[in-house]
Amino acid sequence: MTIFNLQILRGLAALGVVFFHTGFPLPGDWHTDFFGVSTFFVLSGFIMCFITRDPHGGDAHAGSFLIRRAIRIVPLYWLFTLALVLMSRHETDIPLILRSFTFYPPPEGTMPLLSVGWTLNLEVYFYVVFAIAIRFNRQFAPLIAWVILEVVFRACDAGIDNWLIKFYSHPFIRFFPYGIGLYYVWSLTKNYLPKWPTIIVCAAVVVGVYGSQFIPPQLALYSSGGATYFPVLLVAAALFAASAGGDITWRPAILVGDASYAIFLTHQIGFRLFSRFVPPLLEGENLFVMLFYVIATALIGIGVHLWIEKPMLKFIRQYRPARKVGLKAG
Repeated sequence: MTIFNLQILRGLAALGVVFFHTGFPLPGDWHTDFFGVSTFFVLSGFIMCFITRDPHGGDAHAGSFLIRRAIRIVPLYWLFTLALVLMSRHETDIPLILRSFTFYPPPEGTMPLLSVGWTLNLEVYFYVVFAIAIRFNRQFAPLIAWVILEVVFRACDAGIDNWLIKFYSHPFIRFFPYGIGLYYVWSLTKNYLPKWPTIIVCAAVVVGVYGSQFIPPQLALYSSGGATYFPVLLVAAALFAASAGGDITWRPAILVGDASYAIFLTHQIGFRLFSRFVPPLLEGENLFVMLFYVIATALIGIGVHLWIEKPMLKFIRQYRPARKVGLKAG
């Protein structure tokens, strides 16, 4: 089952991250990713629950779950990390290269070679926690994973001086449990939604959440904590609208969603290449240059998705040994 609204939301999240990295200011000198990264994490929390509910599915066992997640994110990330090694002067920094390829959290104040990879470090952490939870009990894996994440948060709050605990207590981690909670709310209510009232309310939520970024002063909203749940509202609106019959199937929008991971990984490499022959971003103040960077990197990401990512994943999945699924999942 594919929920197209979630794919489209992925695409919007990826474009939001690209927009943020252009540095273009909105009214009030406001720089935003339109909740891009946090939306990705809410989606991950929801989707990990969604794909592991089938006791005979390929994601119902800890080993196969991790293998499928690795196939999905590792090859393309490694490919473009290698590209950066070849393009940059960091090739002699062996510890940095090893940390970048193994998703090992970098020391405080540093980034992986492919800088957006720091969020993938958090994503991989969540996958490992979820796999451990599946190993304990598939049925209650989401709740077990939630507890494990919370224990790490509590350890950090208790003042345990460990840099890994601090890294894995990043505020973005909170959005994984939000996605898990959203899954349970959605699964209990999705069959009882009135069509048009639900679609209208969900559309209003999406417009309101994204529109909030254009109304200064946005900082007041953030300082009061009012925007903490906006990414959850975005995912919830996409989900409930789809369940009520408002799943958007416009192919171009879905294609951007399908290419969201490629766009996310490649856009900063695109920025580096463009800077050689396109006017600089001028500290984010040039509207047309910003639009060029966003549109061009999106097109590059779509091309990478169609001509590199899809063939590569098809090849890997084709030659991956099939796993025998037992009758009992635990």
